[in-house]
Amino acid sequence: MDEAIKPNVTVTRAEGTSHAALTRAVLKLDAFLTIPLMLYYLLSFIARLFDRTNIGNARIGGLQKSLNITDREYSIALTLTYVTRACVELPGNLLYKRVGPHILMPTMVVLWGIVATMQGFVKSYRGLLVVRVFLGICEGGLLPGVTLYIASFYPRQMLQQRYAFLYTATSLAGAFSGLIATGGMSPCLRIQRYTLNFNVIVLHMDGVGGLDGWAWIFIIEGLMTVVLGVLIAFILPATVSSARYLTPDEKVAVANALALSHGPTDATAKKFDSRQVLETLKSPYLWLISPLFFFNGTRLFGLAVFAPSIVNALIGGNQPIRAQLLTVPPYAAAFIVSVAAAFVADRWGRRGACTIVFATTSIVGYAIFLSSNVTSVNYFALVLQTVGAYGVPPAISAWAANNFSPHYKRATALAVVVIMSVAGGLLSTWIFTDPPHYARATRINLAFAVGEAVFAVLNIAYLRRKNQEKARRMQSSAPQEVSDGGEADSKGAEGFEERVGRSVEVNDRDTEFVYCL
Repeated sequence: MDEAIKPNVTVTRAEGTSHAALTRAVLKLDAFLTIPLMLYYLLSFIARLFDRTNIGNARIGGLQKSLNITDREYSIALTLTYVTRACVELPGNLLYKRVGPHILMPTMVVLWGIVATMQGFVKSYRGLLVVRVFLGICEGGLLPGVTLYIASFYPRQMLQQRYAFLYTATSLAGAFSGLIATGGMSPCLRIQRYTLNFNVIVLHMDGVGGLDGWAWIFIIEGLMTVVLGVLIAFILPATVSSARYLTPDEKVAVANALALSHGPTDATAKKFDSRQVLETLKSPYLWLISPLFFFNGTRLFGLAVFAPSIVNALIGGNQPIRAQLLTVPPYAAAFIVSVAAAFVADRWGRRGACTIVFATTSIVGYAIFLSSNVTSVNYFALVLQTVGAYGVPPAISAWAANNFSPHYKRATALAVVVIMSVAGGLLSTWIFTDPPHYARATRINLAFAVGEAVFAVLNIAYLRRKNQEKARRMQSSAPQEVSDGGEADSKGAEGFEERVGRSVEVNDRDTEFVYCL
């Protein structure tokens, strides 16, 4: 951290951080950092979900027929992206501090957009496989990197709201993709009866330029992403100290808030610490929270790819435009509910409870879907599934980011949990095999939603026990560090406040580091 904005813990503790300066700084960070990143997600191309949304829309728009590929070959093409991406996640996240997120992130986004655009020119199954491999390479590291990046600018108690905007932007991306695939939005959208009066775009562009309509889905949105990636490269700062739009007072306010939240984020500069990586990989908490990401990844990716196909089956099939348009309300509902829930969760500091509520919402949705044959009821069940699936990621991502420190522990943890999410996504490509109701996939996702609720309870219990252990250590005369195994390691007389004041990174095992529940 730059000398000019070292946190003044003594002043902050005694007099309080300037609320006005911090408020102004947060508003500026939202405008110049969170919203631009949300736009990335809205156009889908740094988010894993929108690519799957597009290929899902392209699928019912004629991609499989055009390339003469089977359902199995379609699933293999999706799987390749997941595999190559998972291989890049951790190395990419560990490079963020050395290369600089303001350089690495826009570069990967632009490359992603270019490769995604090339999907529109694919003429064979082999060509599709090659493009999907490179998509995975370009995409790997983006999602955990953005999650890590946001965590270095906002205090722990503000993270879930920002993650909600980022993650649920993928739900807007799903809605946006469905609208583009149909050519626009009808003035009046009704479930049972409506008219389609909009301009001819994408699926209606079949034959334009010698390309099929589905190809234009990738070309238009890919080029939009390239342009946006170039523009936002000039906005994203490397650190709080390099944010040109923050005044010196605002930088100090943010630095103080971050220091008191989880310790200085820039303390080790670019020096890599392999011990932090190993500590994280050996942490029981990492492997206790990882299943949440795996379960949710299966549900989330499945909806992103197959929601248009599910809706198409519900309304009788052979209505791709109507099906894609009807995917919009569930995604819109997911965005609104997730953002509102994140506000409450940040206010009360309860990530686990938020996770349980959304998992339960999904459980109800899957149960209704399995037991009903009424189209309108099943559509409502799909809305519940979507809201529940998209509401969990902001909570569990904030949970992981809140409870791993310092930087390289957080970077490792966020990469690993995203890999688990990708693994869930890989599974999702193989379980949606029994249209029109996809009963097998629904039963599996129901079980996974139950698993999310159970593991959320287990995480709360584990972290509460750790906090109780630390509270007992705090009562002893010598400050100590509590290891993941529950043993205390002496750290001498230097406490949390003194270490923060010297810009020494705080370890999540430190006695005064309180885990977020």
